[in-house]
Amino acid sequence: IAKHSATATGVYNLGSSEEVTMQQLAMMIVQQSGRREADYEFEYLPAISQDVMRRKPNCEKAALELNWTAKTSLEQSIEHCLDVYAQKGYN
Repeated sequence: IAKHSATATGVYNLGSSEEVTMQQLAMMIVQQSGRREADYEFEYLPAISQDVMRRKPNCEKAALELNWTAKTSLEQSIEHCLDVYAQKGYN
């Protein structure tokens, strides 16, 4: 982004535009962390107006104004985050 700093204005959503529900995202993290899916249950509570029901970033502004698109998949991003988490000694 630094090379675009003179023309970049506002807020840009930089990420993969893969759409997943919050439950799917949670299960992706569980699976990639090596934990057993059977150990996790979801408790569904009434939604509040600010709840995120699914993850689907809109990255059009970054693509149009910065000519930027994600080259890392959601699964790769989760794997990287889990690796950093492990390196810091968190379990």
